[in-house]
Order: sequence, then structure tokens, then C-alpha cells
Amino acid sequence: MRNRQGIRRAAAFCACLGACALLLTGIPISAAKAEAEDITGACGLTLSARAEQQRLLTDRRVTTSWDAPKGGTLRIQADSEIGGLYLLWEKRPARWALRRTGEDTVLRQNNGYFLHEYIPLYGAGTDITLEFPDSGSISELYVLSAGTCPHWVQRWGPMYEKADMLVYSTHADDEHLWFGGTMPVYAGEYKKKVQVAYLIRHGKARNEYMRTHELLDGLWAVGITAYPMISDFEDYWAGSLERAKEIYNEEDVLAYSVMLLRRFKPDVVIGQDLQGEYGHGVHMLCAESLTKAIPLAADPSYSPRTAAGYGTWQIQKCYLHLYGENQVVMDWDVPLQAFGGKTGFEMAKIGYSHHSSQQEKWFAVKQEGDYDCRKFGLYYTAVGPDTGKKDFFENIRPADHPVGPAPLDPAEPADPDNPSAAPVIQPGDGVGTDPGQAESPPAGGVGWWVYLLIGFAVVVLAGGTAALLLLRRQHRSARHFKIE
Repeated sequence: MRNRQGIRRAAAFCACLGACALLLTGIPISAAKAEAEDITGACGLTLSARAEQQRLLTDRRVTTSWDAPKGGTLRIQADSEIGGLYLLWEKRPARWALRRTGEDTVLRQNNGYFLHEYIPLYGAGTDITLEFPDSGSISELYVLSAGTCPHWVQRWGPMYEKADMLVYSTHADDEHLWFGGTMPVYAGEYKKKVQVAYLIRHGKARNEYMRTHELLDGLWAVGITAYPMISDFEDYWAGSLERAKEIYNEEDVLAYSVMLLRRFKPDVVIGQDLQGEYGHGVHMLCAESLTKAIPLAADPSYSPRTAAGYGTWQIQKCYLHLYGENQVVMDWDVPLQAFGGKTGFEMAKIGYSHHSSQQEKWFAVKQEGDYDCRKFGLYYTAVGPDTGKKDFFENIRPADHPVGPAPLDPAEPADPDNPSAAPVIQPGDGVGTDPGQAESPPAGGVGWWVYLLIGFAVVVLAGGTAALLLLRRQHRSARHFKIE
């Protein structure tokens, strides 16, 4: 009897210890799941120069900026642990290094890749300093507390080495207006590797640098996470294809298009209307150059240097918006689990809404009329004609790829053969993350002692269970002896 009581007490004690350990582990785990907060307003900012521009760092306008001089510094002091920084550069990203204020050790550094740049921090403390080896202009600064990174903070990854789909857009906003649900369905819902590339850069020609910020905001909203490729062809209006060819060097545009196909090796390419949608000559030039690039990308004699650098490439399919042959009408009205039940069409409208500078114009994402974003034509195929006509990946789709959207469930030269004449992708246009920058554990993450407690909990619970089983076995043996 005493033996059984002792075993019962030991088992109960083990269970109690296990429960306590699990409760303790639950504390930091819950904290780790808490979303980081914007604590910028509660932080002290000290600028090494041009202190009068400090307010521009936090006015939440990308059209204003603090112009950091070469060798300048930005000190950030907070009352609690700093979990991360989010920088919006005005025109071009710049190099930076981050230290704890007063210390020599560099905690993080980067060479300038992304216009919208997230810097995760772990154990950096409450007093840090950003140093700028070169001059640079920061439009906005966000200081985040410890915790999981909020969705509105853009965490761009490098451009794909091998993409499933290339979305080739002429201007910023064309990718939503004319391609509709393409990006939210295939990138957001299907998790395809969708690379977006642009023929036109918005900036110097019309002083429209804000449009690149709108571009990034719109892409992030619809599920794109690989940084886009943006050329250095400036934005000029052309009312005809002939005028576009007078403004832009046709061969340079073609070389850029070929480079895109070789660089990203997409299976499927989505391009614009050969008639320029509403007659825009640069749209026409972009679409025409894509059609010419398809055979040239597979020809090793064209641009031997890009062929040597990336290899040749034969795409499988190319769809053009509003193309009159082999037409398909995509269904962008299916609810998407990735976006909480919103449809591809709804997400396309949300993506376009981020292009604030264009909202007063007549453009709109439509599923009717002359510019219907559902209507495409299969311009090129190496895998046969479409029969189902509701999936861009028909005939090259993996076996586990659904036919339709999943149901809702409770710095390269454009032509390296002539780099002096070709438009060059400038540093900061998405050449990738700094290969020398190691990823730090997420701020507010689980410490080593948590895992120790989890292990302890498992051990004591296992011990308690074993004790209970032993007690039960002894009890059965006793009953058997009495019956005999």
C-alpha cells in the first residue's frame, strides 16, 4: 500500500513539474508571436549633419528626405529593445554599417540593394548608430520593437535565378491594369516563382521618383517577394510604335528583352498588347521586342556574352494581353485563400490603388470593355495549344498544380556586347541580398533556455507516465494474485 501511494505521489509530482515547465515555455513563445510595433515616435534621433531635415525622416512622405553626407551618421535611441529598422531610400539605396553606439564592432552592413530595405536586429540593444560610407538620401525611417515583422514591412528577396513566370510590364502600374489577377493568383495563391521586370524606369525624365515606391508597394500587396528588375530606360510618351523607336534605341530594347529571358529562364512569359492597349507606343515597343526576343534568347549567336553568362533559353509559352489568336479568358473571380478570400480581381485593384500618382487619371482595372484584364492570347507555345484555356501553365503544369485557383479553405547591362551604349541596371535595383550578410535570429525570438525547459518538461512528463504505468501494472498483479 505504501509503495503504491509513493508511486502515486511521484507521478503527480512529475506531472506538476511538467505542467509548470510547459507554462514557463509558453511565456516567451507567446511573446515571440507578438507583432513588432512602430516605436519611431518614441525614439531619439541624432543626425550628424543637416539636423534641420530630421522631421523629413518621419513625415511619412517618400517625396521628402534626409540627405546623409558621405561619412554621415544617424543615431537612434529607444527606451526598449530595437527589433529592426525599415528604411525607404529616396532614389537609390546606399551603403551602410550599423553599430552599437560607442562600440567598434559592426553588427550589420549592406552595400545598397533594395529601395525599401528591412534590417532585422537581434540583441542590438537600445542605442545604435547607422554609418554611411557614401552619401545617400533616406525618405522614411521606421524603428520597430522586438517581435515578429509586420506584413506592411517589405522584406524583399533577391531576383530569381530560375523563375516559373516572367511578368514583363512596360511601366509601373501596367502590371495591375492589364494583367489583372496574374500576380495574386500565381505568386500569392500558387506560390509560383513570379519575377516582374519593367522596361521603363520612372525618375529623372519627369521627376517621378515616387513611382518606384508605388511600384514596390503594389507588388508587395499582391504577393510578389522577389525584387523586380528595372531598366534604365527613362519614361517618355510615344503615340505610335514608330515614335517609340525614335525615342529609344530599338536594338537596346531588344537586347534587354533577350537578357530577361536568359537571366530568369521563365517557363511562361506574360506581355502586353501589341497594339499598346490604348495606343501607347512604348507598350507596343515592349510587346514587339518580347516577340522578337523569344527565338533570339535560344540563339547562341545573338549577344554571345549574355549567352555565356546566363546560357541560352527557350521559353515554353508566351501570352500577350488582348492578343487576337488562341484567346483565353482568365477567371480572376475565384476567392483566394492567400488573401483571406479576396479574389484575384479584387487584389489587382488593391495593387493598383498603391499607385497614388495615377489615381486621378482615367485608368482602372476592368473586367469588361476594350482593356479587359482577363483577356489574353497564346502568342507562342512549345508545348501545344491550350484546351482548358484557364491556366497559363496548362501542358507544363506539375501534377500537383491545380487547374484553377485553390478554393477558399474555413545589375546587368541590357546588352553586355555594347555596354557603353546599353542602359545599365543601377546598383540597388535588386541584384540580390548582400552575400556576406548573415541572417540574424528574429528579434524577440525564443532563447536557448526555452528549449531546455521544453526538454525538461518532456522528460518529467515521460517519467510521470512511466510511474503511472508501473503503478497500474502492480495493481493488476495484485488483483490476479487474489483471484488465484
